[in-house]
Amino acid sequence: MLDMSELLDMTELLDMTELLDTVAILLTGAALVAAAVVLAATRQLACALPVLLEFLTAAGLTRLARDPTWTSLLMAGGVIVLRRLILVSLGPGRSVHTADQPRAE
Repeated sequence: MLDMSELLDMTELLDMTELLDTVAILLTGAALVAAAVVLAATRQLACALPVLLEFLTAAGLTRLARDPTWTSLLMAGGVIVLRRLILVSLGPGRSVHTADQPRAE
């Protein structure tokens, strides 16, 4: 038989799960919007891609906090590894410039 405190704990857990799901979805949407804004402003995929990957990393870690299963751990780890590989492939010579700043050649 469940007592009242156990029932309240279960309710809080469900609310937290729903909250983390919502935050992860919002972060994924924000990733797409932010990357599109950076791409539109700079017209450089090399500038927009790191922004997209940072937000997707945050969404993956948020999902991991919600339900730490092996699948969610592997997905978060995969996003982090992919992020590192892409950022390394962009190379250290690539610098981020704002749209109103001329690029030094």
